[in-house]
Amino acid sequence: MKAARPTSQGSGWIFVAAREFADLMSWLHFESWSEAARRLHVNRRTLAKLHHPTADSTLSLETVDRIFHAAFQVRSLDLEPGETVENVFDKLAAARFRITLSVAVKPAAADEFADEMQQRTHGLPPTTRKTR
Repeated sequence: MKAARPTSQGSGWIFVAAREFADLMSWLHFESWSEAARRLHVNRRTLAKLHHPTADSTLSLETVDRIFHAAFQVRSLDLEPGETVENVFDKLAAARFRITLSVAVKPAAADEFADEMQQRTHGLPPTTRKTR
């Protein structure tokens, strides 16, 4: 496997995703990356992009979503005593939300949000023109 590619600005979320998935590996009782790939029906090379020391920023958030969806299905079929499907959903949703929070916001979107908040708070006119 190739060495990790250098991350571009804003792709630090991949390391958060890798850390979250490493936690899920033990929670899902996967003993190896090969077992995880087989049980989640994900290509082993794709899943290896979530290996923490060499996390690869070419993995997309959509693929991470598919992996989390597969993890939900696997765990829902193998609940531990006292565990409910809602507990499984909550744990995976919390992990996925932490990944979402680590995704960099595009500067234009941040400026637009700040502009809108100024309008609401102070009744100021917009400082940027919206183009559509």
